[in-house]
Amino acid sequence: MFRKTSIYFVLTILLLIVLSASSVNAIDNTDNTTATEQTQLAITDSNDNIVTTQEIQTSNTEKQLNELKDNNVKTDKQPKKDVITLNGQEDREELERLDQEFSINGTYRIENYEFQRSYGHCFDGDVTLINCTLNYHSSNYGILELKNCTVNVTSAMGAILNHGTIYINEYTTFVSSDILNIEDGKVIYAERKTYNGIVEDENITLPFSNGDNTTFINCNITAQITNYANISFINCSFSNNDVTLNSVKYDGFLLNNLGNATLIGCLMENNSFNTTATNSLTGHVSIINGAIFNNATLNIYNSSFSNNTVGYFFKDQIWRTEGSGTCIYNNGSCVIDNCNFSDNYAGRYGGAIANAKADGCNITNSTFTNNVAGTGGGAIYGYYSLDNCNFTHNGVEVLGHNSG
Repeated sequence: MFRKTSIYFVLTILLLIVLSASSVNAIDNTDNTTATEQTQLAITDSNDNIVTTQEIQTSNTEKQLNELKDNNVKTDKQPKKDVITLNGQEDREELERLDQEFSINGTYRIENYEFQRSYGHCFDGDVTLINCTLNYHSSNYGILELKNCTVNVTSAMGAILNHGTIYINEYTTFVSSDILNIEDGKVIYAERKTYNGIVEDENITLPFSNGDNTTFINCNITAQITNYANISFINCSFSNNDVTLNSVKYDGFLLNNLGNATLIGCLMENNSFNTTATNSLTGHVSIINGAIFNNATLNIYNSSFSNNTVGYFFKDQIWRTEGSGTCIYNNGSCVIDNCNFSDNYAGRYGGAIANAKADGCNITNSTFTNNVAGTGGGAIYGYYSLDNCNFTHNGVEVLGHNSG
């Protein structure tokens, strides 16, 4: 009896040992499988450029692996939407449908189409217009690129109310109203050749307003820029413009500065600015100012201003002289250093510079030669501070009116 019991006991012990070994082997195999799956998942993620995988411990269950895969799918980058290309000659029906929408917020390339919606559009995506015509006031909150387009809009709010970025090439024409920038809106006269608001080697032929930080380098400026923020011109030319208006113009023909403006190494020459407008009661010519009007902060260094004229003078009718500050009309804070002003003419005041603000203009290391004004301030009219400046042959056409 005892012997049988002993045999059963030994058999039971052996059976338990066998079962225990099988169990351990199963756990080891499970852990090895988990580690292998982890390695394969990590490699797959790396090759597919999926976001970072998480480290999986050998005790992780299949549920944890599934959660990891779900997380990878959720955080994977979504592909950029395809550009929708529409041509007015081939996709007329689709364009007419799109034309009825107020908001155009996709990624579009639209060619050869004249937009007809009477209240304009809100561009709120990435839209490129090629050989298109806009006939009504619109707004832009995204990226709008105009290539060889015509903007035929008459609106007190401007042709385009811009809150985003507009790229314009030199073959785009604004028939009446211009772009009105709001807040941080930016206009770039190039086909996306800009980096951080820097525009290089471009012809600026269309008026626009700057509400951001913009720098022009080696550009030719032939249209008015209104600055509300920070703007710089480096080695730029403001030259060869002949403009005659039929109205008054108090701001500058080329730069109306209401923010912070800096000119370095720039050239302004051979410009003529006039008006044919007269006061209906007195017959006097209306007031116009010169190339740059400063109502905030203006700094000019190492620049040259020559052979520019504003307004005109009638010797027998003195009070028809209404052109002032040929190069600069200052009503703010102005610093000029190492500059040259020569052969400039103003019909009334300030052959080179007119300064309307006391202590507003500080001029150093500069020369003034052969500048003439109609009635006062052949070189400079108004308040100014000078240091190490030279004046040669500057004068006025009417003696006794602050000649010099």
